[in-house]
Amino acid sequence: MKNLNIPKISIILPIYNVQDYLNQALDSLVQQTYSDIEIICVNDGSTDNSLSILESYEEKDNRIIKINQSNMGVAEARNKAIKISRGEYLMFVDGDDWLEVDACKILIETMEKHYPDVVMYTYVREYKDKSLNKHIFDDELIIFDQLECKKLHRRHAGIIGSELKSPESADALCSSATKLFKSSIIKQHNIKYIDNKIIGTYEDGLFNLFYYEHVKKAVYINQYLYHYRKTNINSIVSAYKPTLTSLWNNMFDIIENYIKKKSLGSEFSEGLSNRIAISSMVLGLNVISSDKGISDKYKEVSAIIKCPRYCKAVADLKIDFMPIHWKFFYTSAKYKITAFVLILLFAIQELKKEFRK
Repeated sequence: MKNLNIPKISIILPIYNVQDYLNQALDSLVQQTYSDIEIICVNDGSTDNSLSILESYEEKDNRIIKINQSNMGVAEARNKAIKISRGEYLMFVDGDDWLEVDACKILIETMEKHYPDVVMYTYVREYKDKSLNKHIFDDELIIFDQLECKKLHRRHAGIIGSELKSPESADALCSSATKLFKSSIIKQHNIKYIDNKIIGTYEDGLFNLFYYEHVKKAVYINQYLYHYRKTNINSIVSAYKPTLTSLWNNMFDIIENYIKKKSLGSEFSEGLSNRIAISSMVLGLNVISSDKGISDKYKEVSAIIKCPRYCKAVADLKIDFMPIHWKFFYTSAKYKITAFVLILLFAIQELKKEFRK
C-alpha cells in the first residue's frame, strides 16, 4: 500500500537503461537517514533490466512511486514527476548517480534553520579508478541575500569579470542534482525542463535560470552529498553530438529572449556572450571526438570560429582573468587561426583522456 502521508521531500529519479548502476542509486535513496520522503521513479522506456530492478524495490518500499512511459527523454520524465510530486521540497537524482545517505537530513536541517528559497551543495565526480571533489566555494556556509541571489541568477546566463579565472567551472552551480528546491516556486511559476533534443545539453541550467529569478535568499553548504558518475558510456553528456552546434544556437536564443523579456540588463547579456565564446571550445572538442577525417574536422572547427555569433562573442571576451592556456585558445580563435585551434583542441582532448584514466 502506498504511503498517503504528505512527504517533506520529493526525490525525482529518471531512469533509462541504467541496470548496472540503478541498485546503487535506489539503495542511496531508500536508505536515507531522513525518512519523510517520496521517491518518484520515471522509467523512460528502458530496454534493459532497469524496470525489473525498479519494481523489485517498489515491492519493498511504499515510498517509491513508479511512472512507466515510452522513451520521451529526461526533461519530460522530470516534468511528469514534478506534476505529481507532493513534497514541500524537490530534489533530482540521475539513475546512474547516488546520494550520501544523510543528504536529506542535512538539507532539511539547513532549510529549516535558514529558510532560504534553495539550498545548494557540491558533489563528487566518480571516475573509474578515482573520486574527485568538485570545488565551488571556499566557505563552509554561505548565505546569499537578495542582491547576491541576482548574481547567482545571472551566473546561469554566463560568467563575467573575475569569474573568468575558472572558466572550466562556469556551470558548477547549474546542476539540478545539487540543490534542494521549493516545490511551491516551481509549481507557482510553472517552471519546466526544456528537452535536450531542442537545446543540446543545458536543460539543468535553463531550469535553474528560470528558478533563480524567484530566489530571494539562498544557502550554500560545502558538503559533498551527491556522487556524479563520469564513467557511464550511456550518459547523455558523454557521446558525440552531430547537431550540437545548431541545438546550442536554440539554447542561446532562448536565453537571449528571456533576458530581453525580463529586462535583466547588461550583465546578463555579457554573461550570455561569454557563454557563447566559451562554448566554441566545447563545440570544437565535440567535433574532434567524432570519427570523421582530419580534413572534415578542420572544416567544421573553421566554420565554428568563423560563425558571426561566435566571432562577436570571442572578440568581446575579456581574457585578462583567464589562465594562460585559455588565453592561447581564444586568441587563436579570435584571429581565426584554425590550424592552431585544432592543435590545441587535440591537446586538450588528450589531457582529458589522461585525467579520466
